Parts: sequence; structure tokens; C-alpha cells
Amino acid sequence: MFPGAPTPFQIEGIEWAVLLSIILSILVVGTVGAVWVYEDARRRGMDAGVWLVLVLLGTFLGFGLGGLLVIGIYRAVRTNHPVRMAPPAEGPWAGPPSCDVCRQPLAWIPQYGRWYCSRCGQYR
Repeated sequence: MFPGAPTPFQIEGIEWAVLLSIILSILVVGTVGAVWVYEDARRRGMDAGVWLVLVLLGTFLGFGLGGLLVIGIYRAVRTNHPVRMAPPAEGPWAGPPSCDVCRQPLAWIPQYGRWYCSRCGQYR
């Protein structure tokens, strides 16, 4: 090689800035996507931690494309899991519903977004 000639794979000046901005963009988009998937999966009663790890691994190991693939798979799977909502605060709602088995009034458990029967010891 000649003195002062660039070597193969040598990155200088503006190339570093472009490469760094691409890497940071992939990391930011992947992290935002992972947070969105985690929150949405949590609201739907899915295993949010597993989805979070899958999106992050897909993003970091798959150079961003893996994360997009996992988010696409998540969007297809989430249609089978409706968002869990709290009971209505007003309107024609006349007290808590009763258990289908023992007819005792159910208690709303906000942490799980489900109704609980204390007599049967099960969520309804």
C-alpha cells in the first residue's frame, strides 16, 4: 500500500456521523416500539415481559429489521386478546355482577382487570 492511502474498511469524518446516526435511530425506534408493545400487551393481559424481550432482541440482534418483524407478529397475535377495561362508573350498571356458579356478588380487582368471586376463589 502507498503511504497515506486509505485502507479497505477505513471510515473517516462524515461516514462516522452517518453510521452513528443510523445506529442511534435504530436503537431509538426499537426502544419506542418495545415500550409500546410492552404497554399494549400489559393492557391486554398478555405476557408483556416476553414481548418486550423479543422486540429488544429482534431490534439489537436483527439490526432493526428483526424488531419490526416481531412487532408485526405481535400485531397479528394481539387481535385475539381484547383490551381489559374497568367496569363503567355510571349508567345502567346496577352494582357488581354475580358469580355464575354461587350467585355471590363479584369484586372488581383493578390489578388484573377482572372480576373475582371470593366464595369460589376464582376470577370470572
